[in-house]
Amino acid sequence: MLSKLLSLNSTQPVTSELNITNYGITNSTEFNANDTSVDDLENILDAPLPSNYTSKNDSHTYYNSTILTKPTEAMKYWVDIDKMPNVTLQPMLSKSHRRAAPVNLTFEFPFYGNPIKNVTIATGGFLYLGNTVHSWLAATQYVAPLMANFDTRLNESSKIKYADNSTMFVVQWENVLIKELPQEFFTFQVSLFSNGDIVFVYKDLPISFNDLPDTHHPVKVGLSDAYVIDRTAFFIRKKTIYEYHRVELKKENILNNTAIYFTALPTCITLKDCESCSVGVPSFECKWCESTGRCSDGLDRQRQDWLAKSCDTEAKKNNCLASTNSSTVIQNAASTISPYPGKVRKAEAPSVSSPLYHQGSNANGKSGNGKASFMAVMMVVSLISGVVLWLLYAYKNPQSSSGQFLIKYRPAQWRFAGSEARYTAASIHM
Repeated sequence: MLSKLLSLNSTQPVTSELNITNYGITNSTEFNANDTSVDDLENILDAPLPSNYTSKNDSHTYYNSTILTKPTEAMKYWVDIDKMPNVTLQPMLSKSHRRAAPVNLTFEFPFYGNPIKNVTIATGGFLYLGNTVHSWLAATQYVAPLMANFDTRLNESSKIKYADNSTMFVVQWENVLIKELPQEFFTFQVSLFSNGDIVFVYKDLPISFNDLPDTHHPVKVGLSDAYVIDRTAFFIRKKTIYEYHRVELKKENILNNTAIYFTALPTCITLKDCESCSVGVPSFECKWCESTGRCSDGLDRQRQDWLAKSCDTEAKKNNCLASTNSSTVIQNAASTISPYPGKVRKAEAPSVSSPLYHQGSNANGKSGNGKASFMAVMMVVSLISGVVLWLLYAYKNPQSSSGQFLIKYRPAQWRFAGSEARYTAASIHM
C-alpha cells in the first residue's frame, strides 16, 4: 500500500492531479420523502442493508461501502436535523469561504479504529478528523461527503448545521453554492455513528461529481487517514503527514436522493490484549508490541511511537505463546519439588553481598562518578555559552546568515491554533 506524504512546512504549493470524466448534468427523478426521525433511523441501522437496492458494494480494507440508489431506501438515512436535540447553526461557517471550526463530540467515534473526540467542520463540504490543525485540511484525514469549493456567502439561505445525540453526530450543508457555479444549490448530510459507521446522503445534487470544477479547490468524495511523523533538525521542527489509506468514490454516478453507507471493519488497533491480537483480523497482519501495550499492523496514527519503541522488530503472532511458555519455564525452574510431600524448596536469588555484585572498589567508583559529573557540567555550560554567544552575534549582525535565520524564526512569527481555522485548498499528488 503506497503512502502519500505532505510536509507541513513546505513552501511549495501542493496541487491536485485528478482524472476528470464528464458524466454530464444529471437529471434525476424527483422524490419527496418525509425526513426520518432519529428513532426511526436507529431502527434502520439495526437492520441489514437491502442488497437488492444497492448499485455497488465494495470492500476497502478498513470499510465496506454500499451505494443505495433507490430513493425510498436511501432517504431513510436522511435525518431531520432540526428535530434533533442540541441542533446548532454555525454562524461563522454559514457566512464564509474556506473556513473551518472545531466541534467536540459527546462520544468516541472510531475512525479507522482511532478514537476521535472532536472533529473540524469545513465550509468545503467535509470533516477534518486529524489531531494536528494546519492549513492543509483538505489533503487527508477527512470524511468528505462532497468536498468542493463551496462559498456560503453567496446566498442567505446557505447554512451549515450540526447536532449530536450521544450516539450519532450529523452535519448538514444546506443550500450551499459552489463559487464557480452560483446558480446550483447543493444539500447533503454526513452522519457519524458511535460504532464507526458513516453515512453520506445527497438530497439535492444538481451536477455530477465529475463535472464539478476543481481548479481552485479539490473535489473529493470518500475517506482518508494518515499518520504524522514529527522530526527536529537544526532546531527546526518539521511535521510530515503520510497518507496510508484512502477511499475515493468521486467517479461513482451519484444522483439526487442517493446514499453511501460505510460499514466500519475491525482493525488491529481495536484489539486490546495480546491473545486477541495473535488471532488477528482479516486483511491485516496484526502484531502485539509489549513496549506500547497495543496491537497494530504498523500503519496507523501511532506509527511514530511504534517505530520509536522498535515494535516493528518484535515477535509477530507467536510472541504471546512464547511469553507464556517462558514464564512457565522460569516459574518451574525457580522451584524444586521436595521429596517430602507438601514441601517445596524455592531457589534462592544471589545475595547482594555476593562477589557477583561487586565490580571494583568504592574509592574507584566515587572517583569515576566525580569526573563524569564534572565533565557533564562543563559540557552543559559550554553549550549554553555557545548559544548565548551565537544569539549575540546574530543580533549584532543582522545581515549575516545567522542574523537572517534569527529574523526568519523570531518568536513574533510563531503562531498558535485558535478556535477556528482557514484552510488552504490543497490536495496530494496521486
